[in-house]
Amino acid sequence: MKYDAGADAYDRLTGRWSRLYASALVEAADASHASVVLDLATGTGDAALVASQRVKAAGTVIGVDISVPMLRVAKTKASVLKVHFVAADCMALPFADGTFDAVICQFGFMFFPNRVTALMEIRRVLRPSGRIALTVWGPPDRAPFAGIMAQALGSELPTIRDELLLPFALGNPIELKQLLTFAGLRDVHIGLQTRHANFDSVDDFLDPYEQGGGRLGQAYLQLPPVARATVRQNALSRLADYTQGNGITMELDAYLASGIV
Repeated sequence: MKYDAGADAYDRLTGRWSRLYASALVEAADASHASVVLDLATGTGDAALVASQRVKAAGTVIGVDISVPMLRVAKTKASVLKVHFVAADCMALPFADGTFDAVICQFGFMFFPNRVTALMEIRRVLRPSGRIALTVWGPPDRAPFAGIMAQALGSELPTIRDELLLPFALGNPIELKQLLTFAGLRDVHIGLQTRHANFDSVDDFLDPYEQGGGRLGQAYLQLPPVARATVRQNALSRLADYTQGNGITMELDAYLASGIV
């Protein structure tokens, strides 16, 4: 399941909350005024745009994603900023060794098919002492904006449950640190980042999924009507813990990891 078909609704779904972590991510990458920065799995480009504000005119930011429809959305946001977007596979980046001062990846790393290979490729394109910074979601119950629907869909689609829960695959900070250390990064730090999500109503929560937003929204649309109704009811029961009057409030946990080549 790719993001392609759900690109237009992505910013109302994951993008709505992932952008809350972009400033901390760019700060952890320690990009300077003249840095050349690579944003991996840039999606609709929010982290790349924040990075461009940090490096200003003296620097360069390149956002890479495998999904062309996502990049089209990103380009509409970056029309007046110095950001370049490239369609490419993060497993085989089309850049020379030592091209970048910093690499960032906002909530994309857990989807890479071989994370160690991806880290080796990141190390290749970073200059000596270059820094990587990435964010990953915590466990499903600590990132309920997506965890609720992922678990509800997983109950209805057990054969792809693991794929549906991929957004939370690196929600263990100990395992995350071990992974970065194993790949040869030094001075590895993992920190918890908590933000708050507010929804005006149940419909505000469910509408992006019902319009096919992201991977989870695409999975939802593939279900027959009866199964969709079951998933919706499952999600509503889980939302009860976060409902206050007509609105919904929840904490979102993510881990911010950084290291040096």
